[in-house]
Amino acid sequence: MNTATLVAVTAAELALIILVLLFFIRLRRSEQMLSALQSNQDDLMERARELLKLETIPRELVVGLVEKIEVGEKHRSTGQQNVSITWKF
Repeated sequence: MNTATLVAVTAAELALIILVLLFFIRLRRSEQMLSALQSNQDDLMERARELLKLETIPRELVVGLVEKIEVGEKHRSTGQQNVSITWKF
């Protein structure tokens, strides 16, 4: 092998190593971004769970989400009633 060929192969190998390093740097950044997004999602889900622990539902929330509520007659023998909720979505 002559010197020019050896230099060309070495330059190509060096370029490949640089590209691989750049790829891994980008991959590391993407992993960090993904981790941060997942952490934010976990925080939001925890906040949503806390907000959904309602003892009573505010009227404004019901008006915004429910189209109508139908309550059936009470069964004399069981005391139960059928309730049907039609949502706005």
